[in-house]
Amino acid sequence: MSRNGKPLLFVDGCKYRVNSKSGRKVRWRCASHERYGCKALVHTFDKTVIYYLNEHYNESQSAMCCYYAEFITSSRGGRQLRFNDYRFRFDKMSDRNNKIRWRCLSHSSKGCKAYVYTVDDEVVSVNDEHVCE
Repeated sequence: MSRNGKPLLFVDGCKYRVNSKSGRKVRWRCASHERYGCKALVHTFDKTVIYYLNEHYNESQSAMCCYYAEFITSSRGGRQLRFNDYRFRFDKMSDRNNKIRWRCLSHSSKGCKAYVYTVDDEVVSVNDEHVCE
C-alpha cells in the first residue's frame, strides 16, 4: 500500500500503480509513467500476473523505475537509506522543498560519488554510479 492507502504492485524491483480495473482484472502502470512516460505495465487477474511488458522508457529512466529502497536504522540508531543493496547516510536537506540528499556510506572513505535525493521519503533523483565497488 502507498502512503495514501492505494494498492501498489512490485514486479522485478519495479513499482506499479493501478491504472484501471475491470471485474477481477487489474491493469497496472509503472509508477514512473506520469513523470517519465514509462511504458512498462502489468495485468493481473485475481492477483495473478497474466501479462507483463517490461519495456521502460529508456535505460536512464529504467534506473528510476526499478529500484529497491527502504529506510533502515544504523547500528548507532541513525536513519539510513538502503537503495539497490547500497547504504546511504543523510547528507543535507534543502530549505525550500524538503529535498534530502543521501550520500553513499563509502563517500568519506573511498570518495564514492553516488547519491540519492528524496522528497517526503520518495526517491526523486539518483546518481547510482558507485566508485566504491
